[in-house]
Amino acid sequence: MVDGSKTDLLGSSYLLYDWTQKLKIDVPLESIEANFDHFITLRNLIHQCFQDFAYKREIDPNHLQAVNDFIRQFGIYPQIRPEPTNFPSLSYESKQLNSPLLHHIVQSFFEVISQKKILDRLKPCENDDCVLLFLDKSKNKTRRWCSMTICGNKIKASRFYYRNRHPL
Repeated sequence: MVDGSKTDLLGSSYLLYDWTQKLKIDVPLESIEANFDHFITLRNLIHQCFQDFAYKREIDPNHLQAVNDFIRQFGIYPQIRPEPTNFPSLSYESKQLNSPLLHHIVQSFFEVISQKKILDRLKPCENDDCVLLFLDKSKNKTRRWCSMTICGNKIKASRFYYRNRHPL
């Protein structure tokens, strides 16, 4: 949501590149431009899975299969790598795509989807106009909005106005 309207914040390769820079993920713009359609497809597939869980507390097997099909289509596979700490790390590679960001997204999705503690905190924003999901990190799991400054204030202000308006 930007200024009250639904907005795709990753609507171009330049916006996606800007997002990676803010997160300090070093990805060349050329790689993002070459694989932009794949990023959006994967983002949409992952979002479907997360929406399933946030709203229904279970993931539609067809949505998981769609993610698996995407991964299979591009030959993305896990690799266990040694680390200086003596604990191996898991990363993903592809013989067909040269896109570390795409691999990173797949890896992050697998890490989140396989942890019940994290998924149990996944919630939809209670603002009906908002499409965002968030992780409720509050102690009692009582958070209601993706952002208090955007959606929370909007809802609270509207309720206040409704309760306190006076007919002319």
